[in-house]
Amino acid sequence: MTSADQAEDVPQWVLDRLTAPASAPRRAALVVVSDPPRSSQRAASSEVEQDDEQGADDWAPLIQPGVYQVGFEGAEKTRNLWSKSRAKWLIRWRVIEQGAAFGVSLPMFANAVIKSDRLHAARKLVELFAIATDRRPPRDLYRIPPERFLADCIFTGRVVTVGTNAQQIERPAVLHYSTVRALIRRESGTPPLLRRADS
Repeated sequence: MTSADQAEDVPQWVLDRLTAPASAPRRAALVVVSDPPRSSQRAASSEVEQDDEQGADDWAPLIQPGVYQVGFEGAEKTRNLWSKSRAKWLIRWRVIEQGAAFGVSLPMFANAVIKSDRLHAARKLVELFAIATDRRPPRDLYRIPPERFLADCIFTGRVVTVGTNAQQIERPAVLHYSTVRALIRRESGTPPLLRRADS
């Protein structure tokens, strides 16, 4: 199993948000998880470490891995109140090229911030910004919602199949799912952030 087949570290509360089918494009939203009782924090923290995507085939379709043209649908930010560094973006993409996968909505997961001596954007967000804008990211990129630099554009993205959990244990075939692992290039369109800069 290659590293591309490895599951993302996805909190359970993110998965709960995905059980409903995708509809119209959504603007970025903040999903706040209530702080649990102190006695249960250790168990909850342990759960965050796991990749417990039961019924993944219900919320994330499985398509042939490969390179597809995709359009940005929306992004939701999750935040674990007792572990700020665990904030993640769930970014949705829709396949827009003709073929068997046309119209399929796929997830991408990206850490929102890395907390060390100071807050800064995680690597995947830095790469997404650079591909979308052809510019170096600002220092406060972690404050900018993805829709500001991903919306209104068509991208070529790489879709992979996730077949293992966080412990590198093979999932049953019926629980394999597809995710947009990375963007390759922006094909057309101008993201809102660039339109504002040029005006």
